[in-house]
Amino acid sequence: MGLFIVACGVDDRSTATLDQMNQGASSAGDGVSAVSVTIKPGHGVSGLESGERISSVVDGWTVRYDRLLVVVGDVKEISGSAPESFSDGTTYLLDLRQVPAGGASMASSALSLMSFEDSEFSTLIPSGRTALILATEADRELMVKAGYSIYIEGSMTSATGRSCRPDDPTDCAPAPRIGFSWGLAAAANFSGCDGFTLRNDDTAELTVTLPGDRWFLGNFSVDAERSPRRAQWVADADLDRDGETTLRELRAIEAAVLFSPERGYDLRDAAIPVETAYDFLAAQIRTIGINSANGCALGTPLD
Repeated sequence: MGLFIVACGVDDRSTATLDQMNQGASSAGDGVSAVSVTIKPGHGVSGLESGERISSVVDGWTVRYDRLLVVVGDVKEISGSAPESFSDGTTYLLDLRQVPAGGASMASSALSLMSFEDSEFSTLIPSGRTALILATEADRELMVKAGYSIYIEGSMTSATGRSCRPDDPTDCAPAPRIGFSWGLAAAANFSGCDGFTLRNDDTAELTVTLPGDRWFLGNFSVDAERSPRRAQWVADADLDRDGETTLRELRAIEAAVLFSPERGYDLRDAAIPVETAYDFLAAQIRTIGINSANGCALGTPLD
């Protein structure tokens, strides 16, 4: 199968060229079927507003991201006999904030005529050969050097924000702004995703949607996206109250204290054991591909 890299709009954040955008394995109209793989931004990649709706942050915080980097690859379709890969081992680094609403095309491949029962894809650890789509060389250097599959950098604000001790919710201090810079090696495979029938002389689009709000959800169920978003846990995890919540601080907090049922959390069904607040973050990151847009049923850790 042929594979090529394209981008939805070429700017100084993408390594795709116009020549790359105009070439491909095949296209509809030449008698050969093809599939195009597209990454789309899900809910929250541009930030989250405070509000009473489930899709808002219900505990008063407004969230903004400066970088939301994720590495994607190993996209396959399952036809009932054997997986048919849409990649040649290429991984792709995206800054989800930069991806337009219509999506960014990752790859296009010529395929034989068939119906695919379902699809799968993975978030992965990058290499120096990871292709850039709406991301920079500096982004790739950061991800490769540290071995991250995802990097989340931003802040959350609230005029009435407070940071309270996880084990004593009455011990609080004003916290109008909390920053965070979290890089994790949390690779996962997402399977049981939507399939399709590819007809002769047709080009089908396989869409992978990645949101920016999973770590603010309260449980790990398949329909967790229907639950409220809460960000107070990030403020409470700022143990030294310096205005930034670090991964070191998250590792020092027992998950059962910060994510109790009384606070609206259910730690069952997590893909990894959740013993600390860091584990909660890592487990939620491993659900990033499970949402109604993808139809994926399972997220399996790859590390």
